[in-house]
Amino acid sequence: MKQLNLFVLACLLSTILLGQSPNTAYPLFDEAGIAAAEKTYQEVVEGTLLSIDPNMLKALRAEAPGRLSVDIPLRSGKSLALELERIQIFSADFKVESSRGGRAHGLDFGIHYKGRIKGHVASLVSFSIYESGVAALMSDGRHDYELAEVEDRPGRYIVYKTADLEERIKSQLFRFQCHTERSGRGLPVYSEDQLFGAGASRNGCKVIQVYLVSDFSFYEVNGSDLAETTNKLISVFAQTITIYDAESINMVMSGIFVWDSEDTFDEGADAEVQRDQFRDYYNGDGAGWPGDLAQLISGFPGTGGGGIAYFDGLCTEDSYALTRAGGDAPILPWTSYSRFVKVLTHEIGHNLDSRHTHACVWNGDNTQIDDYGNASPGGAEVDDAEGGACFSDPAILDVTPTIMSYFDSFGHGEFVMTNGMGTQPGNVMRNYIDNASCLDDGSNVPPVAICQDVTVQLNSIGDAVTTAAAIDDGSYDACGSVQSLSLNVSSFTCADVGENPVMLTVEDDNGNTSTCTAMVAVEDNVSPSAWCQNATVELDGSGTGSVAVSSINNGSADACGIQSLSLSETAFTCSDLGPNTVSLTVTDNNGNMASCEATVTVEDNTDPVAACFSGTVLLNPEGLYELQLEDVYDMAGSSDNCGITSVGFDPYTFDCDDLGLSIMVGVTVEDERGNSNSCTAEILVEEGAALPVPWYEATIGNAPGTLGAYSPCTGTGEFSLETGGLNPINGPQDNLGSILQTVCGDVSITAQVSDVANGYAGLVIRESTAAGSRYVGLYTAGSSIYRRESRAVPNGPKQAALYMGSTAGWMRLERQGNLVRLYRSFNGVQFQLLTQVFINLPACADIGLAVFSIRPGQDGTATFTNVSLAGAGPALKGAVVPANHLGLKEGEPLDAPGMFLESLSGSSVLPSQAKVYPNPARGQFTLELGSPLEAEATVVLRDQLGRGVGTKRLEPGQAQSVWDVSGLPVGLYLLQIGQADAADCYLRVTLER
Repeated sequence: MKQLNLFVLACLLSTILLGQSPNTAYPLFDEAGIAAAEKTYQEVVEGTLLSIDPNMLKALRAEAPGRLSVDIPLRSGKSLALELERIQIFSADFKVESSRGGRAHGLDFGIHYKGRIKGHVASLVSFSIYESGVAALMSDGRHDYELAEVEDRPGRYIVYKTADLEERIKSQLFRFQCHTERSGRGLPVYSEDQLFGAGASRNGCKVIQVYLVSDFSFYEVNGSDLAETTNKLISVFAQTITIYDAESINMVMSGIFVWDSEDTFDEGADAEVQRDQFRDYYNGDGAGWPGDLAQLISGFPGTGGGGIAYFDGLCTEDSYALTRAGGDAPILPWTSYSRFVKVLTHEIGHNLDSRHTHACVWNGDNTQIDDYGNASPGGAEVDDAEGGACFSDPAILDVTPTIMSYFDSFGHGEFVMTNGMGTQPGNVMRNYIDNASCLDDGSNVPPVAICQDVTVQLNSIGDAVTTAAAIDDGSYDACGSVQSLSLNVSSFTCADVGENPVMLTVEDDNGNTSTCTAMVAVEDNVSPSAWCQNATVELDGSGTGSVAVSSINNGSADACGIQSLSLSETAFTCSDLGPNTVSLTVTDNNGNMASCEATVTVEDNTDPVAACFSGTVLLNPEGLYELQLEDVYDMAGSSDNCGITSVGFDPYTFDCDDLGLSIMVGVTVEDERGNSNSCTAEILVEEGAALPVPWYEATIGNAPGTLGAYSPCTGTGEFSLETGGLNPINGPQDNLGSILQTVCGDVSITAQVSDVANGYAGLVIRESTAAGSRYVGLYTAGSSIYRRESRAVPNGPKQAALYMGSTAGWMRLERQGNLVRLYRSFNGVQFQLLTQVFINLPACADIGLAVFSIRPGQDGTATFTNVSLAGAGPALKGAVVPANHLGLKEGEPLDAPGMFLESLSGSSVLPSQAKVYPNPARGQFTLELGSPLEAEATVVLRDQLGRGVGTKRLEPGQAQSVWDVSGLPVGLYLLQIGQADAADCYLRVTLER
């Protein structure tokens, strides 16, 4: 009996496979690379080309998970969803040797899985994974699917149904003759106990070790590549083990020998000759091979890629079989899996003493199970059939084909691997194994260690534990019981967050141990402890402030350490004054977060900056000024980090008593938070010059430099007026500077011309401010002589005359309808009528003060006091008020007796060149007429009161007259020259000392 020292048994029950934890999915194949295989390869009538993800393949090979899921996409849009469990197919002493190099090292023996297709109860899958690629045989209960790498296309795979191979290829692959022999002994026959007595009892834990030998031709078929040859044999045998495992027959691979030099077996001979040479060599020179059964794999096609085996192979010198796997399948580097696997599995079945199903040894009455090897598909009996003695007519061709049948060898079709051995052949094999004395009883067979990955959570202090029971995923002992489970690492801390490999050791009741490796994913899902405290932020001078995380954090902690602390808000401005809720987020080293809230009180304790103006204010026409904020508060110069919300100052109303004084005024500014500051403004009070409403300044005609002003603090109020406008006596010129207001109806204006220089000043009423408009005016140059002017026709010549006035400068102008009266006064109380003029004025006329210059280049200036306006009434009805009761024509004056002095306009028979010289005169002057008189004239010299102080009569023909005035006081005099039937002419004479 050969010693059995298994690393792990491959006897994993389907119930164990399907009842464990969910599988990890590995997307091995890129769906973007799917294509129709038959468009490129005519060897299949339908198939799918796939591209493998090399990175995923590498990760899967390195991780070698206990369970996994793999989807194999099909061109139809569907997929084969594989659910797989890892198995061990090697004995503990498994090794690979070659004829030239002895034991081979550095080969990848792969990881191997069995499983099912999701959604297909009667399915079977064998899946092998290597660093360089994958190989698989899958059956869904209706079809076998084969998956392999395409020849000379690394990374490109083909998946197809075996039934979809080209007919030419199937005709080569699916034909063989299986020769059986019992080394001179009779072929086995079976008792009813052998046929019907053995169940799925796992054969008393007996395990068969199979040794595979590759001849030189098979080595060449695989490109003379030792790794390729080895992987081919391992993958095919992994699929064979999966089939036998379904039959509750335990099997492992004990070793591989590759002839990489010429062997001693004659590939060209009949199969039985080659098999016998194989047996003789390994019973002789090659004796000592490990295992219970040995099978030669030959690359020579032989009889259609068939095989031959001895019956009763266990515990005898006939433990040998031959499989010829050299059929032509050019789309693959290997021949068809399903065919290779079936032949290999079939020949091992003969070694386990099972005959073909068409032999006359079954059913307890020495009849056949089927006639697939006795008849053609049409039912005709074949020559020299093994079951010819019990051939039925009609042939039995309607039963389920199995591994030990000839169904696919004689052209009846293909069948799937899930059909297995069939009941009677399977019982025969199990019975045979049970009675094989050379097989180990399993007491030294290690248990099967099966691991699963687990996830553990760290607790609040950063600790976590797992147990062997949690890692265990159904470990078992085929021939006993599991006594203990232990882990090399069971406790974890924050330092272990992530994937941690652990080793599970399984010990059975015989002291045998096995191990498997799992990954413990240590997770930290415990949120840190976030603790906050309130804080206060004081804004700086720019109105900003900030809070540091450290000011809010109040000892936040985490068992695995804090990675970061962050605040929802760290910067504050004036808009945040008062309490603000902030959130502190604490993130630990593993990404867990927690938060707490705190109140940040934002304060503004910075006083504003107060800036004041120091300036001058002007009293208004009422002699008052109410101090305004903008007079004392410098808004641009004042500031606050958060803005000034209120400004206060000492209220003040200035009057004429304050004139010329500098008044100190306090200004206080305050911000939103009550911070304040003050400054002092120094205000100088001065008299303003603005005209009282409704007075306005008006420039009539060409009167440059017109400027009107009002002094409210001088007496009862004083108007001043100046202009450069020249206003000749004759002609239409109309150039005045004026201060007017528009008044409707009857009105009276009174004023005192207290000072006048370089011109005339007085009162005026006008139909408008347009030059050349109708008007009446009374003026004084500062002497006792008044000048009256008027214009009755727009843009027509003016009429002017002199009247005895008053050196006090008092005058009044009164309108009654269209009659304008002019008055004088020596004291401002009693007024005497000077003249009255009928003039057509509108209902509303402009009335007021006027000045004009008498010296080119010099402004005429005047000061008016005691100005008053009275009697203004409603607008007059009609444009004019008739004055027929006076008998006046429009524009004609009606002088008061004794007031008229001289007409400054109108006709005269006197020479227009009349003049006085020198003028001013001292002691005497000469009246020069310019031409001899045509008629007698009387000349009277009058003083300012109109009194005659000298008279002379001039004769016709006289042209001058000399006057002695040495006895007269200085002053202004009028020289009145009169003639009959002519208007008097007046010349002014000024006497000096």
